[in-house]
Order: sequence, then C-alpha cells, then structure tokens
Amino acid sequence: MNGMTVRLIDDASEFLTLRDRWNDLLRSSRSDNPFLTWEWLHAWWTQFGIAQHLRLIVVQRGDTIVAIAPLHLVASPLYWFSRLEFLGTGEAGSDYLDLIIRRGYEPDAIDALALFMAEQRLTVRLTHLPPGSLALQLARRLTDIGWTTTSSDDGVCPIVTLSGHTFDSFLGSLGSSHRANVRRRRICGSICCRLAAGSSIPNKENR
Repeated sequence: MNGMTVRLIDDASEFLTLRDRWNDLLRSSRSDNPFLTWEWLHAWWTQFGIAQHLRLIVVQRGDTIVAIAPLHLVASPLYWFSRLEFLGTGEAGSDYLDLIIRRGYEPDAIDALALFMAEQRLTVRLTHLPPGSLALQLARRLTDIGWTTTSSDDGVCPIVTLSGHTFDSFLGSLGSSHRANVRRRRICGSICCRLAAGSSIPNKENR
C-alpha cells in the first residue's frame, strides 16, 4: 500500500491523545470544517458513544498520520446487521462529515482504507456528506473491489447568503412573518452576528 500502514483505534484513552495530531491533519485536509475537529467529535463520543464501539481507522506513512476515518460501530444482536458510521452521526447537529486525509495523499489513503474496510466484513453507512466528499470516493473504490453501494439524498442544509448585507438590509430581504419573528426575538433577548472568516467555510456552491 505504497508504504502505508493501517491500524484500528478502539480505545477511548488513545482517542484522547490524538488531539494535536488530529487537528493538524484536519488543517491539511480538504475536509477541514468545525464538525470534524477533534473537539467536536470527541465531545460527541463522550456524550453519545458506547465504550466498546469506537472504531478510528488511522492510515500512516512512517510516523506521519495521513488519514483518519472517524467511525464507530452501531452494533446489532445479529453481527451481520451491525454497521460502521461516522462519529457525529445522528441528532447532534453535525454536518459535512467525511474522511480526513492529508492533501496529496487522497488516492493512496482511500485505497488503504477500502482494503482495510473490506477485511472487516461490515456494512458501512456514511451520511451527512458534503457534495464531492472523500467518502464518495471511498464508496467508488469499494465498488471497484466488489462491494454493492447505494446513495440517496440525506436532507438539505439551508444556507443564507449574507455577502453585501448589513443586518438591516438582510432583515429587509425577509418575508414579513419571518422579519416580525426576528424583531420579536431582538426584543425578548439578544441576537449576536459575527463574521466568520476562513477558507474552510463552505460557500454556496459547495453546500
């Protein structure tokens, strides 16, 4: 596998030690977004995970981590109905879940992940994906080696285009009932709007 090794991390204490290396990898990946940070997924695991079901698949070249598939096992009493899913899946509000792969290593890392997953003989269900995700490339590679794959829409993530707007001009672009609702909330509490800057924030074309 082009000098790559793959190992499975199923120990929560080792997950805890990955923080710096995880986030360094994420910053070097095209998948970089808040829902794939160590902080988000470790918090999700702490609240929703089951101790024996952690399944982090880590691909390394030498001592360098080049890919992480952040997964967990959804177990069934009948083993062949068990499946692997992304950490963050479910009702926690995660979006843009994906594989985390260092730029330039995508083809080799996806090959390594596909071969390793094939050995596990488990269904893999990957949801909350962005268009053009690395997970879709993994699905195609699994198809190439004999797996059956299906895909479907998994809901729509709503967006608001704020470019060129002040708060008042944005408010003026809303329908009357929505505008009244926002004004009512401003009276009852407070609304804080901040500009989030960064290349990892998806634009309209990527959502």
